[in-house]
Amino acid sequence: MNLKPKGQGQGQEPEGQGRGPKSQGQGQGQKIWPRGQGQGLTTLESGHSDIADNLIESLNAARRDRWEESTSQLNFTHSSRKSWFLIRRLGAAQRPVQVSRPPVSANAVASHLVRVGKTPKVQKHEMSVRDGWRQFLRSSSDSALPPAFTAEELFTALKAVKLGTAPGYDNMHPEFFTHLGPKGLAWLAVFFTRVFNEKWLPKAWRREKVIALPKPGKDPQLPSSYRPISLLSVSFKLFERVVLQRISARADELLSKDQAGFRRGRSTCDQVAALRHRERFPVQPQDRSCFS
Repeated sequence: MNLKPKGQGQGQEPEGQGRGPKSQGQGQGQKIWPRGQGQGLTTLESGHSDIADNLIESLNAARRDRWEESTSQLNFTHSSRKSWFLIRRLGAAQRPVQVSRPPVSANAVASHLVRVGKTPKVQKHEMSVRDGWRQFLRSSSDSALPPAFTAEELFTALKAVKLGTAPGYDNMHPEFFTHLGPKGLAWLAVFFTRVFNEKWLPKAWRREKVIALPKPGKDPQLPSSYRPISLLSVSFKLFERVVLQRISARADELLSKDQAGFRRGRSTCDQVAALRHRERFPVQPQDRSCFS
């Protein structure tokens, strides 16, 4: 029985067999691609962008499916060996971070800051301050102590805390405090009350992290080309904010009317307006205040 298609003689080969290594017009060193891929690669080499886009999309889809399959199999509950192996492989694929050395050492900058920041001590003034503080501690009694801090006061103070800021020397981030529960806030309120009543500060609050930032346009080789910023403990700043909430109303009554710095609702514009007012309307001897 003759199974050859109609129109083909004995000297003709069936369609599709001419793609082999013995077909006419092909050399022995030419690559043989599987059926369906040789035509796509020939079209890709000819410059058709649609074929290239489809090929790239198919590769990306395959990678995405492989990634979703690998991550969905991560399980740290029963056996975390495979999960950690995959994480190590992913980390090894990344290039190591190149640490750049600063042009000046940290000790040189610290020595310069200590030398510049030193102020001459006045022994008489220091002794008078210490004596006044000791007399205040002796004269104060337990009956004059303010009421204890509450968790509601801490919750109100935490609303004004800025998130994403750098921590202090104790490495406590502000997010640690904003995510505290009722028990954590209650414990922190008791701790703040004890600090306030016993009139002492923890050692971690009295230490600060100093970071030197380069000044723009200055020579980075010189230690004097850096300015320091101090990072205080977040818990200490939260304690200050809680105390400020209690004394702000009373302290505002005791401050002078002419003071505009560090006061709510006041700014430098108020002082400039007061000076302009004095220039236009001279102040009488009995009117000493600018804001009266």
